[in-house]
Amino acid sequence: MLVFVTIFSNFTGSNLLKKRVLSPRAIIIIGGTVGIGGCYLSSLTTNFTIFRILFPLTFGFMVGFTYMVHLYLAWQYIPGQEGILSGIVNAGFGAGGFIFTFLSTQLLNPDSINPTYVEGSKPFPSEIAGRLPKML
Repeated sequence: MLVFVTIFSNFTGSNLLKKRVLSPRAIIIIGGTVGIGGCYLSSLTTNFTIFRILFPLTFGFMVGFTYMVHLYLAWQYIPGQEGILSGIVNAGFGAGGFIFTFLSTQLLNPDSINPTYVEGSKPFPSEIAGRLPKML
């Protein structure tokens, strides 16, 4: 679901930007508000099914809707350097995921406790599972 929402909102956001229906600032504000609000609301849910629906919809919308703004503005204001600019923007996008992987591991599982797979039980102790909503 995350992939489909991201692709759809990417086309929507880039078309609104290209046709000047919304300004880049408005696209960032709308996408950020939906994404951050959805992450916050999904952290408050106690039902995993609602979480699995709410989080991918809002986070995927944010990523897709705002992704092309940075590339479009870089290409517009620095013509002739589209390749290097695309590389820098995408490297920053990937570096965020790389850095936050280590940060989230330290927040959730600072003692590096390995999961245990026993029939009918959860893979991590409740102390680790209890930190997940606080991290979101």
